[in-house]
Amino acid sequence: MATPEQHDRIESAIHAFRTQQPALAREIIASVLIKNPDNAEAWNWACEFSATTAEKMICLHRILAIDGENSAARRYLDQLSAAGEPDQRQPETPPFFADVLTPFEKPPVAINFQSAPVNSPVLWSPDPPKLKR
Repeated sequence: MATPEQHDRIESAIHAFRTQQPALAREIIASVLIKNPDNAEAWNWACEFSATTAEKMICLHRILAIDGENSAARRYLDQLSAAGEPDQRQPETPPFFADVLTPFEKPPVAINFQSAPVNSPVLWSPDPPKLKR
């Protein structure tokens, strides 16, 4: 269940999306999901704000994990699955809500090694980043 503050943030995201500010809408909804990853309403809007079918399907799976009785999410997921995923290539960036996903839910991200500089930390780093605990 969303707190009043989270509900206000969701409303702000919806307003941003409707006023042609999709990047802001995604940023706001991702912040709601970070605070409450079990918020089905926020996942519903994340699905609406998603740019790819793969992102939409991840959101729909999360909605159904939270609320298995959500018939609208089930129908939409079935519809997307039946249509076949049109974007078979791997995305070059992770989904905007990637910070909320478990490692098993994160889709692979394509890395273009051809365009990475030789000293790029993507390929090698003498000082690997410290992991947050």
